[in-house]
Amino acid sequence: MESSLPARITVLLAVSLTLNLAGLVYVASVIQGRGGIGYLAALLGLSKLKVEKNLVVMNAERQVVYPAPSARPVIFIGDSLTSDLDWREAVGHEYLVLNRGIGGDTSAGVLQRIGPIAALRPAAVFLMIGTNDAQLLGYTPAESAARWRDIIHAVLAVAPDCRIFMQSVLASRGPKFSQWGASLNEELRKLAAAEGHTWVDLRSAMVDSDGLLKVEYTSDGLHLNSAGYRVWLDKVRDLVRRHATRYVPAGSGQQQ
Repeated sequence: MESSLPARITVLLAVSLTLNLAGLVYVASVIQGRGGIGYLAALLGLSKLKVEKNLVVMNAERQVVYPAPSARPVIFIGDSLTSDLDWREAVGHEYLVLNRGIGGDTSAGVLQRIGPIAALRPAAVFLMIGTNDAQLLGYTPAESAARWRDIIHAVLAVAPDCRIFMQSVLASRGPKFSQWGASLNEELRKLAAAEGHTWVDLRSAMVDSDGLLKVEYTSDGLHLNSAGYRVWLDKVRDLVRRHATRYVPAGSGQQQ
């Protein structure tokens, strides 16, 4: 019994070491996929790249707007890339625009929470999701595109006249993810054409000659800074205003 104790300790140490190594490999792959050293430096506060708060000011929890029952909002749906901008303030505060982005979300996560969003009967939806799918879910581009289709169909089942704007998934500073995103965009472009939705190509305006997110548009190799959001906003502002309701909350003293 005593002689087997060192052997057991050796086995336990080997298992522990293997698990720790696997964990480090996973973390390293996530960091690499999201932008490599630049992303890690920004995450640790060591990078000079900063998000300019004059434009990027909002998250989903702070932007809660309860429209009148008859008002039909324009809704932005996605992950942190969506949640980090106050879309209503950026487009024009008189327009009813809701932000339903959640940091770290996936296409599967959006599908799970799409019911209450669809219940608002949006006039238009601007959807961008999938940045986290490959690493958090192990999805292929085709699997992510299938979730997009399910999300869109769930919205249209409640609001059949809702305009769907499919926004291309952005690149990052990580080549592996950027290639995965490019493949997803090809799937999504086909879906938009097949079902008659509007394709909004954001990616091509923000990538360099290597197909990576331009350094001048990112705060950490993955997320956008204010310059990046201005490119996005210039692409969609007129589309949003064309479909958004002008809305002033009751009790504000302004004319609706």
